[in-house]
Amino acid sequence: MNALLTFISVIFILWIGRTVLLPLIIAVLFWYLVNILADYYKGLVRSRIAAGILSGATFVCGMYFFLRQINPMFGELYAKAPEISAGAQRIMADLSEIIGSSVSFSDLPSATEIITTIGSSAMSIGTALGLISVYMTFIFLEQWTFSKKLKALLPDVRRFNKMKFIIHSIDTHMKKYIAVKTIISFLTGVSSYILFKALGIDLAGVWAFIVFVLNYIPTIGSIVAGALPAIYAFALTGDLQVPLLSATGSIIINFILGNILDPKMMGKTLNLSTLAILVNLVFWGLMWGPTGMFFSVPILVMTLIVCAQFDKTRWIAILLSADGKIPDKIGE
Repeated sequence: MNALLTFISVIFILWIGRTVLLPLIIAVLFWYLVNILADYYKGLVRSRIAAGILSGATFVCGMYFFLRQINPMFGELYAKAPEISAGAQRIMADLSEIIGSSVSFSDLPSATEIITTIGSSAMSIGTALGLISVYMTFIFLEQWTFSKKLKALLPDVRRFNKMKFIIHSIDTHMKKYIAVKTIISFLTGVSSYILFKALGIDLAGVWAFIVFVLNYIPTIGSIVAGALPAIYAFALTGDLQVPLLSATGSIIINFILGNILDPKMMGKTLNLSTLAILVNLVFWGLMWGPTGMFFSVPILVMTLIVCAQFDKTRWIAILLSADGKIPDKIGE
């Protein structure tokens, strides 16, 4: 009974505190990206200070580019909203004739409403950038003293080594996952841009950007990212050729990059059950919306690593794993 009450309390806190927790989690993600860049630059310049400056400058430039591009991109898409709505109504009318029954479009949200919602969600990251920046600043300041604080909190050597191992494992897995996922998402976005341009689909840059972002969401993100440009092209033209070619090309790109290149780059870093990933995706989507979906896999990896280190929770780690193989316990 106590365990159930604790679980319900945690869920309630996660849901009610999402406005504070989400910027913190985004700040942790950005912190990881900066550290990944710093590790890369350190291998080139052989100087920690220079690597830190270069990684910080790269991150700031990337964020500046993101904020400068996001508004015009969704502005272009918003301008096309009337055409998309008209095309959707035409499709509904044709569908009504085929099935011999009236299909109402009035109850569905308009393209303008959908685009506005998506755009406002994307811009919410920009508006929360101030709070995210504050979080990042303090995370970087605490980074250099975290090991000392951990040692002071856990004077027992065995407990300290266990916690250090858990944190190191999470850190290693997260850095590799974020780095590989970013590279794969970037390559998917670039490949999709070339495909959309070759097919003559309007707003190729906007769709490629959406593909890049949605690729961070496992399984569902790739499906939605591939379907949206095809639906858009069909709604505007009513011709099936371009949408089919777009959808087929997206499937091929995702298969090559997501099913062949991604596993080779990731190696055996992630050993997660597909069912666990999907359930986790739905859960965090309900808790925190689209942002929760982005972080569903990292949260699942951390859960598996932590649960594998304690006797009472190892069964949870086994259920979350793909083949029942989980990390060995240490400090025993």
